[in-house]
Amino acid sequence: VLEVGSCILDGNADAVEFCPHESFYNVLAASTYVLQEGDRPSRSGCIMLFDVDAEAGQLELIQKVETAGIFDIKWSPRLLQNPGCPLLAQADADGSVRIHSLQGSDSDGSKCMVSWNNLNELCGKCISSSMCLCIDWNSSATSMAVGLSDGSVSIISLDESQLNILQEWKAHDFELWAASFDIQQPMLVYTGSDDCKFSCWDLRDDPSDLVFQNKEATQWEFVVLQKALVILILYSQVAMMNT
Repeated sequence: VLEVGSCILDGNADAVEFCPHESFYNVLAASTYVLQEGDRPSRSGCIMLFDVDAEAGQLELIQKVETAGIFDIKWSPRLLQNPGCPLLAQADADGSVRIHSLQGSDSDGSKCMVSWNNLNELCGKCISSSMCLCIDWNSSATSMAVGLSDGSVSIISLDESQLNILQEWKAHDFELWAASFDIQQPMLVYTGSDDCKFSCWDLRDDPSDLVFQNKEATQWEFVVLQKALVILILYSQVAMMNT
């Protein structure tokens, strides 16, 4: 493993993600969170966009977007907007979900070169008075699952640049740090929380039905889906895989 480059971010790095779409593979997004203490505490953050050239060993900062404190970001798995720009979803400390559109220009006919100031906010919506801690797209990139600091989960739809709350329910007793759609069965959502429970929910009912709940887990923090595997990461740095 070779280090391509490094950059000191303006705050705590809560999420780092490469864009998964062809012609944008070189784009890396990093989000930050900073707690400003005092009589009136506030939470600020930013999205920093990088152009990564692994062969040349270059990591170039191309854009910085000031925002509220961000706990999670996620690139959309599909290109839906005309002319097919990647979308970046943001879950922030103000209880809002924001969608950014990444636009590039093909300068050499073969590779989409990222230019300055090309990450633009497409839409946003305050969905809760609680903090948004995590976010995940469904496989068709039409809905998102959002975990909240009060233990609730919200299902948000994206329809013609509009965000709407489809469902919301109390899923856990403490902060909900992970919410992920099942890739093969998008009607199922997995959640993980500080209450040491790993749960699965069926969205075909409203409110969503609990399919199963693992109460034997100890301090689950994250749930990550990859194909048919559910990967659970514990505070103790032990990873477990379920099919």
